[in-house]
Amino acid sequence: MQEPKRKYLLSDKKERGIIRIVDIQNDKTLLVKSEDIAKDIVDIRFRLDLESYPVKELQESYTAIGLELFSIEPMAIAKDGESLDDLLASSKKNLKDSGISFYQA
Repeated sequence: MQEPKRKYLLSDKKERGIIRIVDIQNDKTLLVKSEDIAKDIVDIRFRLDLESYPVKELQESYTAIGLELFSIEPMAIAKDGESLDDLLASSKKNLKDSGISFYQA
């Protein structure tokens, strides 16, 4: 049997890490620290749908082009005791080195 693609949404276990919100047309990205990835992904999607996400440029893009052209997925899962600030910095550096542009929070 095949594992569900988004198994993190089905888990009772809280996972800490970095969430990547990306416009799949141009790869423009916002990285978000999370203490509970599954809960925060649902919250982000809800706020975007209600047009109340605090990052104005991202919200405007989402409103203009819609859910189908955005991905909201875990980018990195933190190990026990790992700093989310350090994980965010290394994730951002890796994407920046690949030429990815970012929404400004």
